[in-house]
Amino acid sequence: MCGIAGAINWGTRELLHEMTQSLAHRGRDDSGLWDEVSADGTWIGLGHRRLSILDLSSAGHQPMFSESGRFSIVFNGEIYNFKELRAELASEGCRFKSNTDTEVVLHLYERLKEGCLDRLRGMFAFGIWDRQEQSLFLAQDRLGIKPLYYTEQDNRLLFASELKAILRQPDFERQMDLQALDDYLTYLYIPPPLTIFKGVRKLSPGHYLLWRGGKIVKCERYWELPTGTIDGDEADLVNEVRSLLEESVRLRMISDVPLGAFLSGGVDSSTIVGLMARQASRPIKTFSIGFGQQTKLYDELAYARQVAEYYGTDHQEIVVEPDAVNLLPSIVEGFDEPFGNPTSLLVYLLSEFTRDHVSVALAGDGGDEVFGGYPRYKGAALSPGYRKLPGWLRNSVLNKLAGFIPESSRGRHGFRRIKEFVQGNTMNPEDMYCSWVGYYTSEMKQQLYQPEFLAQGEMQESNLFLKRLFADSKKRSRNSFFDQITAVDLQSFLPHNLLTYTDRMSMAHNLEVRVPFTDHKLVEFVTQLPPALRLKGFQDKYILKQAVRDLLPDTILKRKKLGFNPPMAHWLNEDLTEVLRDCLSERVINDRGYFRYESIASLLHLHSSGQRDVSLHIWALLVLEIWQRKYLDR
Repeated sequence: MCGIAGAINWGTRELLHEMTQSLAHRGRDDSGLWDEVSADGTWIGLGHRRLSILDLSSAGHQPMFSESGRFSIVFNGEIYNFKELRAELASEGCRFKSNTDTEVVLHLYERLKEGCLDRLRGMFAFGIWDRQEQSLFLAQDRLGIKPLYYTEQDNRLLFASELKAILRQPDFERQMDLQALDDYLTYLYIPPPLTIFKGVRKLSPGHYLLWRGGKIVKCERYWELPTGTIDGDEADLVNEVRSLLEESVRLRMISDVPLGAFLSGGVDSSTIVGLMARQASRPIKTFSIGFGQQTKLYDELAYARQVAEYYGTDHQEIVVEPDAVNLLPSIVEGFDEPFGNPTSLLVYLLSEFTRDHVSVALAGDGGDEVFGGYPRYKGAALSPGYRKLPGWLRNSVLNKLAGFIPESSRGRHGFRRIKEFVQGNTMNPEDMYCSWVGYYTSEMKQQLYQPEFLAQGEMQESNLFLKRLFADSKKRSRNSFFDQITAVDLQSFLPHNLLTYTDRMSMAHNLEVRVPFTDHKLVEFVTQLPPALRLKGFQDKYILKQAVRDLLPDTILKRKKLGFNPPMAHWLNEDLTEVLRDCLSERVINDRGYFRYESIASLLHLHSSGQRDVSLHIWALLVLEIWQRKYLDR
């Protein structure tokens, strides 16, 4: 795992060095710079920070150059089928100087150009400079595991693994993109191509970009979810899922440094640990996080211990205290833009703890999106039947009654989900889904924004990002609402929420995290299975549980889903009151000029009184203020 950076006609070698050094946390083992001025006067520079995982020798140093000298590459990620590709290329006459996957990508691009992406199996973001054509090729993996940011202006271009590298250029203007701010309040993350800074873009999953002649000439998608249907005998399909899981884990256990696994005690992480244990020659190292007795409702350590004992792992635990006040600046710096999912705090602490023991960890991210593990998938399956009830009953009687269902700010969400289901079914299916995964609604934002702020520019319709994904899913013949929201989740919630915080928070500690459930061959197969094999009756992840039923104790397979979340509602009411008073005071809010203080005071009262859990709404505002102090006020 690494950090990459590059510049064309923008800055100097010294500034490129600063950009690269700003990514040192992503790769502490080695660094490299290269730059040159071409015959037509174009200046190109590439920078790299290396975390050595495969081929620890100096032969893996980057930027790396092709034998002819025509191509140079900076690469971030892991290609899990690189040995197979290397043997194939060697049989065709390629000569290798290292045992790295980076050199395989370089040779493959030399032969196939953008076609090389179809052959790669793994997580990656890379840039390749073609000296002959004076062109730059940038690409990101299919599921968006590894990040890539870029900006172009007046025949100039910058790119990097993180925004902080681009911000090192002193003539870059830090202006907030108001549409990005609006998207952040809607989703708690900023979907591509926008970032919080005007003019900076992030590459979308499964896309590549080609820069030539002073401008971007291509930005195209090279991979999308298949739309076919795979039918067959259930036992055969279960066996195929098991085989793909075993292969995915086996490929991600290839490493020249110590590796372990995150273990929450849920089905997904326990499956990864079970498959690793079956393939390892010695006890694997597992790492878990808990919250202590005060917030036992959120604590899964007992389940994690059960799995660890079941497989005899070398198990380590960390119990965290609510130190979000001191951690917030570091969390914000990890993203460089507002990011409102507080689970990032847990991954930050768990990664810091894990890095003391191993350099690579496997995690269960993606299991819920691929196999249908969230409560909203049950809601999607139940919705068609519920909508057959008479309209007067659904829209008048039941919807009115749902308005009286109490909500809790104490971490129990059962009543809230019933309320959301009933009220959501008064909308069209797309709007219903958006209401389930969204936070600040259009109505809430109208109350939140100052009229003067709204007058600065027209915002797009809330949820436009998700609705475009829905339109694409329908266009490609996905008839089932269950399949549609699966496709949308895999292109939104998974890459821009879960995989984003996993990458930033782990790399903040120089830890590489691998995510077997996001293997594109596994994803392609499972998403073509009938929905009834992912959600059977009320049993979620049915085919996954069938595929691993011999791996896990029944208590793990049958336990109620809890989710990897911090006790944020408790922390806001008990331990973060002082920072809330500082960051969300009437003076601060009015000085910023974006929001009406009365709306924020109302949210704080709703939460502190226990009337409603709006902890994530409040957390999003808190993160936004910390971000502004760090990146705009400076």
